[in-house]
Amino acid sequence: MPRPMPEETPGQPEPAKSRKGLQLYHYVGIALLLGVALGWAINGPGQWEQRVVYERQVNIAQYKIRQAEKEGREPAPEALQDLAQAEAALEAAETPAWSSVTMEICRTAGQLFLRLIKMIVVPLIFFSIVYSVANLGDMARLSRIGWKTVLYYTCTTGMAVLLGLVLVNIIQPGVGANNLLSSGAPEAAEAGPPTPTELLLRIVPDNPIRAMAETDSLQIIFFALCLGVALGVMGKKARVVVEIAEVLMDAMIVIVHWILKLLPFAVLALMARAVGQAGISLILQLAKYMLTVVLGLAIHGYVVLLAALWIFARIQPWRFVKGVAPALITSFSTASSSATLPITMEECENKVGIKERITSFVCPLGATINMDGTALYESVAAMFIAQAYGIELSLGEQVMVFLTATLAAIGAAGIPEAGLVTMAIVLRAVGLPLEGIGIIVAVDRVLDMCRTSVNVLGDCIGAAIVARSEGEIDEDILYAEDRPAA
Repeated sequence: MPRPMPEETPGQPEPAKSRKGLQLYHYVGIALLLGVALGWAINGPGQWEQRVVYERQVNIAQYKIRQAEKEGREPAPEALQDLAQAEAALEAAETPAWSSVTMEICRTAGQLFLRLIKMIVVPLIFFSIVYSVANLGDMARLSRIGWKTVLYYTCTTGMAVLLGLVLVNIIQPGVGANNLLSSGAPEAAEAGPPTPTELLLRIVPDNPIRAMAETDSLQIIFFALCLGVALGVMGKKARVVVEIAEVLMDAMIVIVHWILKLLPFAVLALMARAVGQAGISLILQLAKYMLTVVLGLAIHGYVVLLAALWIFARIQPWRFVKGVAPALITSFSTASSSATLPITMEECENKVGIKERITSFVCPLGATINMDGTALYESVAAMFIAQAYGIELSLGEQVMVFLTATLAAIGAAGIPEAGLVTMAIVLRAVGLPLEGIGIIVAVDRVLDMCRTSVNVLGDCIGAAIVARSEGEIDEDILYAEDRPAA
Protein backbone atom coordinates (compact mmCIF):
# COMPACT_ATOMS: atom_id res chain seq x y z
CA MET A 1 0.00 0.00 0.00
CA PRO A 2 1.20 3.57 -0.56
CA ARG A 3 3.02 5.75 1.90
CA PRO A 4 0.71 7.75 4.23
CA MET A 5 -0.79 10.87 2.67
CA PRO A 6 0.26 14.25 4.07
CA GLU A 7 -1.53 15.29 7.26
CA GLU A 8 -3.10 18.33 5.66
CA THR A 9 -4.83 16.24 2.98
CA PRO A 10 -8.60 16.52 3.64
CA GLY A 11 -10.55 13.39 4.36
CA GLN A 12 -7.43 11.39 5.29
CA PRO A 13 -7.29 11.09 9.12
CA GLU A 14 -5.38 8.30 10.79
CA PRO A 15 -8.08 5.62 11.15
CA ALA A 16 -6.53 3.74 14.03
CA LYS A 17 -7.01 6.43 16.71
CA SER A 18 -9.85 8.48 18.07
CA ARG A 19 -9.72 11.93 19.66
CA LYS A 20 -9.37 10.23 23.04
CA GLY A 21 -6.36 8.30 21.81
CA LEU A 22 -7.94 4.84 21.87
CA GLN A 23 -6.82 2.42 19.19
CA LEU A 24 -9.25 1.12 16.61
CA TYR A 25 -8.96 -2.42 17.95
CA HIS A 26 -10.09 -1.18 21.39
CA TYR A 27 -13.37 -0.04 19.90
CA VAL A 28 -13.64 -3.23 17.85
CA GLY A 29 -13.00 -5.34 20.95
CA ILE A 30 -15.73 -3.50 22.86
CA ALA A 31 -18.09 -3.96 19.90
CA LEU A 32 -17.23 -7.66 19.83
CA LEU A 33 -18.25 -8.11 23.48
CA LEU A 34 -21.42 -6.05 23.03
CA GLY A 35 -22.30 -8.11 19.97
CA VAL A 36 -21.95 -11.36 21.92
CA ALA A 37 -24.15 -9.98 24.72
CA LEU A 38 -26.80 -8.74 22.28
CA GLY A 39 -26.76 -12.05 20.41
CA TRP A 40 -27.21 -13.96 23.66
CA ALA A 41 -30.22 -11.78 24.51
CA ILE A 42 -31.69 -12.30 21.03
CA ASN A 43 -31.37 -16.06 21.27
CA GLY A 44 -33.14 -16.08 24.65
CA PRO A 45 -34.32 -19.59 25.56
CA GLY A 46 -33.27 -20.93 22.16
CA GLN A 47 -35.98 -19.58 19.85
CA TRP A 48 -33.55 -18.61 17.13
CA GLU A 49 -31.62 -21.82 17.58
CA GLN A 50 -34.81 -23.74 16.85
CA ARG A 51 -35.54 -21.60 13.81
CA VAL A 52 -32.07 -22.36 12.47
CA VAL A 53 -32.76 -26.08 12.84
CA TYR A 54 -36.03 -25.76 10.88
CA GLU A 55 -34.39 -23.58 8.21
CA ARG A 56 -31.70 -26.20 7.80
CA GLN A 57 -34.32 -28.92 7.40
CA VAL A 58 -36.04 -26.82 4.71
CA ASN A 59 -32.76 -26.32 2.86
CA ILE A 60 -31.95 -30.04 2.97
CA ALA A 61 -35.36 -31.00 1.61
CA GLN A 62 -35.16 -28.36 -1.13
CA TYR A 63 -31.69 -29.59 -2.08
CA LYS A 64 -32.93 -33.18 -2.49
CA ILE A 65 -35.82 -32.00 -4.63
CA ARG A 66 -33.53 -29.90 -6.85
CA GLN A 67 -31.15 -32.83 -7.28
CA ALA A 68 -33.99 -35.06 -8.38
CA GLU A 69 -35.19 -32.46 -10.89
CA LYS A 70 -31.66 -32.08 -12.30
CA GLU A 71 -31.50 -35.83 -12.82
CA GLY A 72 -34.86 -35.81 -14.61
CA ARG A 73 -36.77 -37.88 -12.05
CA GLU A 74 -39.67 -37.23 -9.72
CA PRO A 75 -38.71 -36.08 -6.20
CA ALA A 76 -39.07 -38.76 -3.55
CA PRO A 77 -42.35 -38.52 -1.57
CA GLU A 78 -40.29 -38.44 1.62
CA ALA A 79 -38.47 -35.29 0.44
CA LEU A 80 -41.75 -33.53 -0.36
CA GLN A 81 -43.17 -34.56 3.00
CA ASP A 82 -40.05 -33.41 4.84
CA LEU A 83 -40.22 -30.04 3.07
CA ALA A 84 -43.89 -29.52 3.99
CA GLN A 85 -43.27 -30.46 7.63
CA ALA A 86 -40.18 -28.28 7.95
CA GLU A 87 -41.91 -25.27 6.37
CA ALA A 88 -44.88 -25.69 8.69
CA ALA A 89 -42.60 -25.94 11.72
CA LEU A 90 -40.65 -22.88 10.60
CA GLU A 91 -43.84 -20.89 10.15
CA ALA A 92 -45.11 -21.94 13.57
CA ALA A 93 -41.83 -21.14 15.34
CA GLU A 94 -42.40 -18.05 17.41
CA THR A 95 -39.75 -15.48 18.22
CA PRO A 96 -40.18 -12.18 20.07
CA ALA A 97 -40.95 -9.31 17.71
CA TRP A 98 -38.07 -7.21 19.04
CA SER A 99 -35.56 -9.98 18.41
CA SER A 100 -36.80 -10.47 14.85
CA VAL A 101 -36.45 -6.77 14.12
CA THR A 102 -33.02 -6.65 15.79
CA MET A 103 -31.79 -9.66 13.82
CA GLU A 104 -32.94 -8.06 10.56
CA ILE A 105 -31.19 -4.79 11.45
CA CYS A 106 -27.99 -6.68 12.33
CA ARG A 107 -28.18 -8.69 9.11
CA THR A 108 -28.62 -5.56 6.99
CA ALA A 109 -25.86 -3.62 8.76
CA GLY A 110 -23.41 -6.52 8.57
CA GLN A 111 -24.12 -7.22 4.91
CA LEU A 112 -23.81 -3.53 4.05
CA PHE A 113 -20.34 -3.37 5.60
CA LEU A 114 -19.23 -6.57 3.84
CA ARG A 115 -20.46 -5.23 0.52
CA LEU A 116 -18.50 -2.00 1.05
CA ILE A 117 -15.35 -4.00 1.77
CA LYS A 118 -15.88 -6.34 -1.21
CA MET A 119 -16.47 -3.28 -3.39
CA ILE A 120 -12.91 -2.14 -2.78
CA VAL A 121 -11.11 -5.51 -2.90
CA VAL A 122 -10.81 -5.97 -6.68
CA PRO A 123 -9.58 -2.44 -7.58
CA LEU A 124 -7.25 -2.46 -4.57
CA ILE A 125 -5.64 -5.77 -5.57
CA PHE A 126 -5.40 -4.81 -9.22
CA PHE A 127 -3.97 -1.31 -8.96
CA SER A 128 -1.60 -2.08 -6.06
CA ILE A 129 -0.05 -5.07 -7.85
CA VAL A 130 0.20 -3.27 -11.20
CA TYR A 131 1.89 -0.26 -9.60
CA SER A 132 4.22 -2.26 -7.35
CA VAL A 133 5.38 -4.70 -10.03
CA ALA A 134 5.87 -1.93 -12.59
CA ASN A 135 8.11 -0.11 -10.10
CA LEU A 136 10.22 -3.11 -9.14
CA GLY A 137 12.34 -2.61 -12.21
CA ASP A 138 14.38 -5.77 -11.71
CA MET A 139 12.24 -8.70 -12.87
CA ALA A 140 14.65 -11.13 -11.21
CA ARG A 141 13.67 -9.55 -7.92
CA LEU A 142 9.98 -10.14 -8.63
CA SER A 143 10.61 -13.83 -9.27
CA ARG A 144 12.68 -14.00 -6.07
CA ILE A 145 9.85 -12.50 -4.01
CA GLY A 146 7.36 -14.81 -5.73
CA TRP A 147 9.10 -18.09 -4.96
CA LYS A 148 9.80 -17.02 -1.37
CA THR A 149 6.10 -16.24 -0.90
CA VAL A 150 4.83 -19.48 -2.44
CA LEU A 151 7.40 -21.55 -0.52
CA TYR A 152 6.34 -19.99 2.78
CA TYR A 153 2.62 -20.49 2.12
CA THR A 154 3.07 -24.10 0.97
CA CYS A 155 5.21 -25.06 3.97
CA THR A 156 2.95 -23.47 6.58
CA THR A 157 -0.20 -24.98 5.06
CA GLY A 158 1.37 -28.45 5.12
CA MET A 159 2.47 -27.95 8.74
CA ALA A 160 -1.06 -26.90 9.70
CA VAL A 161 -2.61 -30.05 8.19
CA LEU A 162 0.01 -32.26 9.87
CA LEU A 163 -0.63 -30.61 13.25
CA GLY A 164 -4.38 -31.12 12.85
CA LEU A 165 -3.94 -34.84 12.08
CA VAL A 166 -1.66 -35.31 15.09
CA LEU A 167 -4.08 -33.60 17.49
CA VAL A 168 -7.19 -35.38 16.21
CA ASN A 169 -5.45 -38.76 16.56
CA ILE A 170 -4.42 -37.95 20.14
CA ILE A 171 -7.67 -36.35 21.37
CA GLN A 172 -10.04 -38.46 19.21
CA PRO A 173 -13.02 -36.09 19.55
CA GLY A 174 -15.25 -38.20 17.29
CA VAL A 175 -15.15 -41.32 19.46
CA GLY A 176 -18.57 -41.61 21.13
CA ALA A 177 -20.10 -38.87 18.97
CA ASN A 178 -22.38 -41.25 17.07
CA ASN A 179 -25.37 -39.71 18.87
CA LEU A 180 -24.95 -36.74 16.55
CA LEU A 181 -25.34 -38.78 13.38
CA SER A 182 -29.09 -38.19 13.25
CA SER A 183 -28.30 -34.69 12.00
CA GLY A 184 -28.55 -35.43 8.30
CA ALA A 185 -27.05 -33.31 5.55
CA PRO A 186 -27.60 -33.33 1.82
CA GLU A 187 -25.34 -35.41 -0.34
CA ALA A 188 -22.88 -33.01 -1.93
CA ALA A 189 -22.16 -33.09 -5.61
CA GLU A 190 -19.43 -35.36 -6.83
CA ALA A 191 -16.07 -33.78 -6.18
CA GLY A 192 -12.50 -34.87 -6.45
CA PRO A 193 -9.22 -33.36 -5.36
CA PRO A 194 -8.00 -30.74 -7.83
CA THR A 195 -5.14 -31.99 -9.97
CA PRO A 196 -2.01 -29.86 -10.52
CA THR A 197 -3.24 -29.25 -14.08
CA GLU A 198 -6.60 -27.96 -12.82
CA LEU A 199 -4.88 -25.69 -10.31
CA LEU A 200 -2.64 -24.32 -13.06
CA LEU A 201 -5.56 -23.66 -15.41
CA ARG A 202 -7.45 -21.84 -12.66
CA ILE A 203 -4.66 -19.28 -12.45
CA VAL A 204 -4.84 -18.05 -16.06
CA PRO A 205 -8.03 -16.12 -16.91
CA ASP A 206 -9.60 -16.61 -20.32
CA ASN A 207 -11.38 -13.29 -19.77
CA PRO A 208 -9.77 -10.82 -17.30
CA ILE A 209 -12.89 -8.65 -17.17
CA ARG A 210 -15.04 -11.64 -16.18
CA ALA A 211 -12.44 -12.63 -13.58
CA MET A 212 -12.81 -9.18 -12.03
CA ALA A 213 -16.60 -9.34 -12.17
CA GLU A 214 -16.56 -12.74 -10.46
CA THR A 215 -13.89 -11.60 -7.94
CA ASP A 216 -11.58 -14.46 -8.86
CA SER A 217 -8.59 -13.16 -6.91
CA LEU A 218 -6.01 -15.61 -8.26
CA GLN A 219 -6.81 -14.77 -11.88
CA ILE A 220 -6.88 -11.04 -11.09
CA ILE A 221 -3.44 -11.32 -9.49
CA PHE A 222 -2.06 -13.18 -12.51
CA PHE A 223 -3.36 -10.59 -14.99
CA ALA A 224 -2.17 -7.70 -12.80
CA LEU A 225 1.29 -9.30 -12.60
CA CYS A 226 1.46 -9.63 -16.38
CA LEU A 227 0.35 -6.03 -16.91
CA GLY A 228 2.77 -4.74 -14.26
CA VAL A 229 5.69 -6.62 -15.81
CA ALA A 230 4.78 -5.29 -19.27
CA LEU A 231 4.61 -1.70 -17.99
CA GLY A 232 7.94 -2.15 -16.21
CA VAL A 233 9.61 -3.42 -19.38
CA MET A 234 8.23 -0.49 -21.41
CA GLY A 235 10.04 2.00 -19.15
CA LYS A 236 9.42 5.75 -19.62
CA LYS A 237 6.86 5.09 -22.33
CA ALA A 238 4.47 3.60 -19.75
CA ARG A 239 5.21 6.06 -16.95
CA VAL A 240 1.90 7.89 -17.34
CA VAL A 241 -0.08 4.66 -16.90
CA VAL A 242 1.98 3.71 -13.83
CA GLU A 243 1.31 7.12 -12.27
CA ILE A 244 -2.41 6.71 -12.95
CA ALA A 245 -2.29 3.32 -11.21
CA GLU A 246 -0.57 4.98 -8.23
CA VAL A 247 -3.22 7.70 -7.99
CA LEU A 248 -6.05 5.17 -8.21
CA MET A 249 -4.36 3.04 -5.56
CA ASP A 250 -4.14 6.08 -3.27
CA ALA A 251 -7.84 6.73 -3.91
CA MET A 252 -8.66 3.17 -2.87
CA ILE A 253 -6.80 3.73 0.41
CA VAL A 254 -8.82 6.87 1.12
CA ILE A 255 -12.01 4.85 0.65
CA VAL A 256 -10.62 2.14 2.95
CA HIS A 257 -10.10 4.77 5.65
CA TRP A 258 -13.72 5.84 5.30
CA ILE A 259 -14.94 2.27 5.56
CA LEU A 260 -12.78 1.62 8.64
CA LYS A 261 -14.80 4.21 10.55
CA LEU A 262 -17.77 1.83 10.35
CA LEU A 263 -15.82 -1.21 11.55
CA PRO A 264 -16.92 -1.26 15.24
CA PHE A 265 -20.59 -0.97 14.28
CA ALA A 266 -20.22 -3.73 11.70
CA VAL A 267 -18.49 -6.05 14.19
CA LEU A 268 -21.30 -5.52 16.71
CA ALA A 269 -23.95 -6.35 14.09
CA LEU A 270 -22.16 -9.41 12.69
CA MET A 271 -21.42 -10.89 16.11
CA ALA A 272 -24.94 -10.28 17.41
CA ARG A 273 -26.46 -12.09 14.44
CA ALA A 274 -23.98 -15.00 14.62
CA VAL A 275 -24.48 -15.57 18.34
CA GLY A 276 -28.23 -14.97 18.06
CA GLN A 277 -28.54 -17.81 15.55
CA ALA A 278 -26.15 -20.28 17.19
CA GLY A 279 -27.67 -21.92 20.25
CA ILE A 280 -25.64 -23.20 23.15
CA SER A 281 -26.87 -26.80 23.21
CA LEU A 282 -25.36 -27.95 19.92
CA ILE A 283 -22.14 -26.13 20.74
CA LEU A 284 -21.90 -28.05 24.02
CA GLN A 285 -22.46 -31.34 22.21
CA LEU A 286 -19.61 -30.61 19.85
CA ALA A 287 -17.34 -29.05 22.47
CA LYS A 288 -14.60 -31.70 22.20
CA TYR A 289 -14.43 -31.32 18.42
CA MET A 290 -14.37 -27.52 18.69
CA LEU A 291 -11.67 -27.71 21.35
CA THR A 292 -9.49 -29.82 19.05
CA VAL A 293 -9.83 -27.38 16.16
CA VAL A 294 -9.29 -24.28 18.32
CA LEU A 295 -6.31 -25.86 20.08
CA GLY A 296 -4.75 -26.72 16.73
CA LEU A 297 -5.38 -23.20 15.41
CA ALA A 298 -3.90 -21.65 18.56
CA ILE A 299 -0.76 -23.79 18.43
CA HIS A 300 -0.24 -23.21 14.72
CA GLY A 301 -1.02 -19.50 14.76
CA TYR A 302 0.52 -18.38 18.03
CA VAL A 303 3.35 -20.87 18.44
CA VAL A 304 4.46 -22.17 15.03
CA LEU A 305 3.84 -19.02 12.97
CA LEU A 306 5.07 -16.59 15.63
CA ALA A 307 8.18 -18.72 16.11
CA ALA A 308 8.80 -18.48 12.35
CA LEU A 309 8.30 -14.71 12.61
CA TRP A 310 10.95 -14.42 15.33
CA ILE A 311 13.42 -16.77 13.64
CA PHE A 312 13.19 -15.44 10.07
CA ALA A 313 12.03 -11.82 10.50
CA ARG A 314 13.53 -11.03 13.93
CA ILE A 315 10.37 -9.22 15.04
CA GLN A 316 9.08 -9.56 18.59
CA PRO A 317 5.78 -11.52 18.42
CA TRP A 318 3.89 -9.35 20.92
CA ARG A 319 4.82 -6.20 19.01
CA PHE A 320 3.72 -7.75 15.72
CA VAL A 321 0.38 -9.09 17.01
CA LYS A 322 -0.40 -5.72 18.56
CA GLY A 323 0.33 -4.03 15.25
CA VAL A 324 -1.94 -6.26 13.15
CA ALA A 325 -4.64 -6.65 15.84
CA PRO A 326 -7.31 -4.71 13.86
CA ALA A 327 -6.89 -7.09 10.92
CA LEU A 328 -7.13 -10.14 13.19
CA ILE A 329 -10.25 -8.86 14.92
CA THR A 330 -11.85 -7.90 11.62
CA SER A 331 -11.13 -11.31 10.11
CA PHE A 332 -12.58 -12.98 13.21
CA SER A 333 -15.83 -11.04 13.00
CA THR A 334 -16.28 -11.18 9.20
CA ALA A 335 -14.89 -14.72 8.67
CA SER A 336 -13.50 -13.54 5.34
CA SER A 337 -9.81 -13.09 4.56
CA SER A 338 -10.69 -11.37 1.27
CA ALA A 339 -12.94 -8.84 3.01
CA THR A 340 -10.17 -8.20 5.55
CA LEU A 341 -7.49 -7.67 2.88
CA PRO A 342 -7.57 -3.83 2.79
CA ILE A 343 -7.17 -3.68 6.57
CA THR A 344 -4.46 -6.37 6.51
CA MET A 345 -2.40 -4.34 4.05
CA GLU A 346 -3.07 -1.11 5.94
CA GLU A 347 -1.84 -2.44 9.30
CA CYS A 348 1.16 -4.29 7.86
CA GLU A 349 2.39 -1.04 6.37
CA ASN A 350 1.44 1.57 8.93
CA LYS A 351 2.02 -0.44 12.12
CA VAL A 352 4.66 -3.05 11.24
CA GLY A 353 6.58 -1.02 8.67
CA ILE A 354 6.44 -3.47 5.77
CA LYS A 355 6.99 -1.61 2.49
CA GLU A 356 4.00 -1.40 0.16
CA ARG A 357 5.83 -3.14 -2.69
CA ILE A 358 5.85 -6.28 -0.50
CA THR A 359 2.36 -6.01 1.02
CA SER A 360 0.74 -5.31 -2.34
CA PHE A 361 2.09 -8.60 -3.68
CA VAL A 362 2.29 -10.97 -0.70
CA CYS A 363 -0.98 -10.08 1.07
CA PRO A 364 -3.38 -10.41 -1.92
CA LEU A 365 -1.71 -13.68 -2.88
CA GLY A 366 -2.01 -14.90 0.72
CA ALA A 367 -5.70 -14.00 0.90
CA THR A 368 -6.15 -16.24 -2.14
CA ILE A 369 -3.96 -19.30 -1.53
CA ASN A 370 -2.79 -19.16 2.10
CA MET A 371 -5.45 -20.99 4.11
CA ASP A 372 -3.56 -22.54 7.03
CA GLY A 373 -6.54 -22.43 9.35
CA THR A 374 -8.89 -23.87 6.74
CA ALA A 375 -6.48 -26.72 5.95
CA LEU A 376 -6.10 -27.62 9.63
CA TYR A 377 -9.85 -27.48 10.16
CA GLU A 378 -10.55 -29.75 7.19
CA SER A 379 -8.10 -32.41 8.36
CA VAL A 380 -9.58 -32.41 11.88
CA ALA A 381 -13.17 -32.39 10.58
CA ALA A 382 -12.54 -35.32 8.21
CA MET A 383 -11.00 -37.41 10.98
CA PHE A 384 -13.78 -36.42 13.38
CA ILE A 385 -16.43 -37.59 10.93
CA ALA A 386 -14.59 -40.87 10.39
CA GLN A 387 -14.37 -41.44 14.15
CA ALA A 388 -18.06 -40.59 14.63
CA TYR A 389 -19.00 -43.20 12.01
CA GLY A 390 -16.60 -45.73 13.52
CA ILE A 391 -14.43 -45.75 10.35
CA GLU A 392 -10.73 -46.25 10.97
CA LEU A 393 -8.57 -44.51 8.40
CA SER A 394 -5.25 -46.17 7.57
CA LEU A 395 -1.97 -44.29 7.44
CA GLY A 396 -2.22 -44.17 3.64
CA GLU A 397 -5.74 -42.71 3.84
CA GLN A 398 -4.55 -40.11 6.34
CA VAL A 399 -1.77 -39.18 3.91
CA MET A 400 -4.53 -38.69 1.32
CA VAL A 401 -6.35 -36.45 3.80
CA PHE A 402 -3.11 -34.50 4.19
CA LEU A 403 -2.69 -34.00 0.45
CA THR A 404 -6.30 -33.20 -0.41
CA ALA A 405 -6.77 -30.86 2.57
CA THR A 406 -3.67 -28.93 1.49
CA LEU A 407 -4.79 -28.67 -2.15
CA ALA A 408 -8.41 -27.93 -1.26
CA ALA A 409 -7.34 -25.16 1.11
CA ILE A 410 -5.28 -23.54 -1.66
CA GLY A 411 -8.36 -23.57 -3.90
CA ALA A 412 -10.74 -22.33 -1.20
CA ALA A 413 -12.26 -18.89 -1.66
CA GLY A 414 -11.55 -16.26 0.99
CA ILE A 415 -15.22 -15.99 1.93
CA PRO A 416 -17.33 -17.21 4.88
CA GLU A 417 -18.07 -20.97 4.88
CA ALA A 418 -15.63 -21.68 2.03
CA GLY A 419 -14.03 -24.45 4.08
CA LEU A 420 -17.37 -26.21 4.40
CA VAL A 421 -17.67 -26.28 0.61
CA THR A 422 -14.21 -27.75 0.02
CA MET A 423 -14.76 -30.27 2.80
CA ALA A 424 -16.58 -32.43 0.24
CA ILE A 425 -13.30 -32.83 -1.66
CA VAL A 426 -11.50 -34.22 1.38
CA LEU A 427 -14.34 -36.58 2.35
CA ARG A 428 -14.67 -37.89 -1.21
CA ALA A 429 -10.94 -38.57 -1.44
CA VAL A 430 -11.06 -41.12 1.41
CA GLY A 431 -14.57 -42.43 0.86
CA LEU A 432 -16.23 -40.86 3.89
CA PRO A 433 -20.01 -40.19 3.79
CA LEU A 434 -20.80 -36.61 2.84
CA GLU A 435 -23.77 -36.70 5.20
CA GLY A 436 -21.16 -36.31 7.94
CA ILE A 437 -20.98 -32.61 7.10
CA GLY A 438 -24.31 -32.31 8.89
CA ILE A 439 -22.59 -33.19 12.18
CA ILE A 440 -20.32 -30.15 12.12
CA VAL A 441 -22.38 -27.58 10.23
CA ALA A 442 -24.06 -26.29 13.40
CA VAL A 443 -20.82 -24.90 14.81
CA ASP A 444 -19.02 -24.14 11.56
CA ARG A 445 -19.60 -20.39 11.74
CA VAL A 446 -17.80 -20.13 15.09
CA LEU A 447 -14.86 -22.19 13.83
CA ASP A 448 -14.85 -20.29 10.53
CA MET A 449 -14.19 -17.09 12.44
CA CYS A 450 -11.31 -18.69 14.33
CA ARG A 451 -9.63 -20.26 11.31
CA THR A 452 -9.97 -17.09 9.24
CA SER A 453 -8.07 -15.09 11.86
CA VAL A 454 -5.25 -17.65 11.66
CA ASN A 455 -5.29 -17.38 7.86
CA VAL A 456 -4.88 -13.61 8.09
CA LEU A 457 -2.17 -13.89 10.75
CA GLY A 458 -0.30 -16.21 8.38
CA ASP A 459 -0.64 -13.65 5.57
CA CYS A 460 0.81 -10.90 7.77
CA ILE A 461 3.69 -13.04 8.99
CA GLY A 462 4.45 -14.16 5.44
CA ALA A 463 4.67 -10.52 4.36
CA ALA A 464 7.00 -9.76 7.29
CA ILE A 465 9.32 -12.69 6.55
CA VAL A 466 9.56 -11.89 2.84
CA ALA A 467 10.04 -8.19 3.62
CA ARG A 468 12.87 -8.91 6.06
CA SER A 469 14.62 -11.13 3.53
CA GLU A 470 14.41 -8.30 0.99
CA GLY A 471 15.34 -5.52 3.43
CA GLU A 472 11.91 -3.93 3.00
CA ILE A 473 10.90 -3.22 6.62
CA ASP A 474 10.89 0.35 7.91
CA GLU A 475 12.39 0.08 11.40
CA ASP A 476 11.24 3.60 12.28
CA ILE A 477 7.60 2.55 11.90
CA LEU A 478 8.10 -0.84 13.58
CA TYR A 479 9.69 0.67 16.69
CA ALA A 480 7.82 3.99 16.69
CA GLU A 481 6.17 3.31 20.06
CA ASP A 482 9.55 2.82 21.74
CA ARG A 483 10.66 6.37 21.04
CA PRO A 484 9.67 9.05 23.59
CA ALA A 485 7.16 11.61 22.42
CA ALA A 486 8.69 14.85 21.25
